[in-house]
Amino acid sequence: MEEPIPPFCWCDNNKRSKIITSWTDDNPGRRFARCVDKEHGCHFWVWIDPPMCERSTEVIPKLLGKINQLRKRLNLLRGENEEDMIGRLKEENVRMKIEIANLRNQLNMYKFLFVILVLYAVICWATGGGGNQLEIDGGI
Repeated sequence: MEEPIPPFCWCDNNKRSKIITSWTDDNPGRRFARCVDKEHGCHFWVWIDPPMCERSTEVIPKLLGKINQLRKRLNLLRGENEEDMIGRLKEENVRMKIEIANLRNQLNMYKFLFVILVLYAVICWATGGGGNQLEIDGGI
């Protein structure tokens, strides 16, 4: 299904409206366009999708409710409520930030070592190899 182009709003001919999906019981999943300046007093809105059939307006809200019930039940079976899950995710976020900081430190250390190695190679090259050249004496 192609994404529709939002219509222009009444309050400004150069401004497109925003497409939003309704999740009310009467219009579940039905898209409409609304002015992006709704907070400033514009009341433009128009349906993008045709009305849902009566069966859809009965079934979809029940299915959404069932999905939400199953998600809550799954969290309870996992031993987590929403607050526990948020806390766990915050802890995981802190651990990941620490890991990222450690990896950045390692990267900086490797960059430093690389620069030292390159400088050493340049110095050795510039001084003729550090005096480790073998001289061949043809007279003895």
